[in-house]
Amino acid sequence: MKFKQNDTPDFETAYKKAAELCSKSEKCRFEIRTKLNSWGVQAGETETIIEKLIQQKFIDENRFANAYANDKFKYNKWGKNKIRAYLKALEIDGLLIQKAVNNISVSEYKTTAKKLISDKAKSIKEENLFQKKAKIMNFMMSKGFESELIMEIIEKM
Repeated sequence: MKFKQNDTPDFETAYKKAAELCSKSEKCRFEIRTKLNSWGVQAGETETIIEKLIQQKFIDENRFANAYANDKFKYNKWGKNKIRAYLKALEIDGLLIQKAVNNISVSEYKTTAKKLISDKAKSIKEENLFQKKAKIMNFMMSKGFESELIMEIIEKM
């Protein structure tokens, strides 16, 4: 269901459309608030709709944070720093962010970091070892991995 530019949906229509979005994939308050605002829903109604979605368990920010962290790590190979930054940008509570990031398996995390570093090292044509390490470090930092972990793995290679 799409809304025309000057066609502001009524409360019930906006609620149903928002609930439909939430039922298809995990959403947080920020995403739904943004979507409702783009539809032209008034601020007061937006907050009422969001509260109703929370009561009906369509929105659960703990569940969202865990799913987001898990998916971004497994499918995008993001590190914890990048996951934290993106969840913070979505206005997720800091404690929920920390719990979600802590749910990532330490062994899987290190294994993924090692694989990414190994693959990146093979793709770099740089002969200078210092510059090669710097390129790997920059790549891994852009993926959101911690500098200490990166250096630890590079030094063992």
